[in-house]
Amino acid sequence: EPVNQGVADPCLTTWLLRRYEHFMTVFWSFTCNDSNGNRTRVTAVKGRCLNRLTMEPDERLHVALTNDIIPYLAAFGKGKNNMTGYFFILEYAIILIMSQKRTAWRIAKMLHTFIKHMEENGWQVALYENRNDYLSNIITARYTNIPEQWLEFIKTVKCMMNAEETVWFLCANDFEPQCDDAFQWNEWEKISLTSAAGDTEWEARIKAFWENHLPIIMSVKGCYSYYAISMKDGSVVRGAEPEFEECEVIAPSYIAFTEKLSKGELQL
Repeated sequence: EPVNQGVADPCLTTWLLRRYEHFMTVFWSFTCNDSNGNRTRVTAVKGRCLNRLTMEPDERLHVALTNDIIPYLAAFGKGKNNMTGYFFILEYAIILIMSQKRTAWRIAKMLHTFIKHMEENGWQVALYENRNDYLSNIITARYTNIPEQWLEFIKTVKCMMNAEETVWFLCANDFEPQCDDAFQWNEWEKISLTSAAGDTEWEARIKAFWENHLPIIMSVKGCYSYYAISMKDGSVVRGAEPEFEECEVIAPSYIAFTEKLSKGELQL
């Protein structure tokens, strides 16, 4: 007579424990590891290695989806490995949510560091008491691929300008119509279009440029200039009068741009 081991199915219990161990291993891999952290002088690697130990969480998630999850779900869809399919759906749904939360936490932390640096360097900064979720439809309709990091800035910062008020970050209120003697958020585009009046080809080039470049900083310090985010590749560019559309890349991304400012590698 079989001995009662206290469980309905010992094999199933063992399998469940293994799934749990697998989940915990992958969970900590996705949420805790950092390709730039936990390295000693002996084990440090120059550059990024394309393996699970040195990938960022989002990169590792992509690898897991390609190598592990999708094949299991394909089998699950064909009526095979049903139990395994259910567990993979549950596991990686949780992992994905935690990865997204970790990304949001990192964005908030970098923004806090950036704001603190600007305040310490004499910039006037005002924050919203409650998160601002409003952004003019003119911006959201015209621009696509807006970086989440910049949107977080818009939701948090109400006003940011230097002590002389000659350089300012464009915030949510700046994208609303301003009084006649104030600069509009697209002032440099309007100046360029005025210069090109009557030249339809030139006007088309100007409009095409600004439809792909979202202004984020305006400056009248020394000359009219700006910083903008490219909607094509996410880079941050700088341009100045008289040819506003002739710009140079300052940073490969908005995050890299704020990091340069925080480290004092870039002066506005």
